[in-house]
Amino acid sequence: MGTNDKQWVSDEALEALLKVSHDIQEVIQQGQEQGQQQQPDPPSTSTTVRKTKYPWDIWLDGKLHTAIHGKDFSSPLSTFQITLSNTARRKGLFIRTAVQSDRISVVLQAFKTKEEAVAAWAEEYDDGYGDIEPELD
Repeated sequence: MGTNDKQWVSDEALEALLKVSHDIQEVIQQGQEQGQQQQPDPPSTSTTVRKTKYPWDIWLDGKLHTAIHGKDFSSPLSTFQITLSNTARRKGLFIRTAVQSDRISVVLQAFKTKEEAVAAWAEEYDDGYGDIEPELD
């Protein structure tokens, strides 16, 4: 066929193409209508209890606790201290941590207010000068 030659489609083929096109449009429209009718699932009302890796209810009860590397936690000490700090903060608490000289245990204590934490720190480490200003998380 040359550039001037025209290719004609039979009436039957043209009708078939139009019908297929129409059918496709109907399917698309039906899908859109069904999508609009479907409502998203409501949020679950069941309470899912997530098992925690650490005994937060015990560790953040306000008492003095010691966590031992290899027994109570496996992450590096600094990572564990950050985890303690972040968890306490999410629960609206302040926490004091100290790595023991054995370098395998962390002493921790949670407080409800910053004032309680500062008072406990000052009581334990007061050198008589009254200039202690601890950094607390």
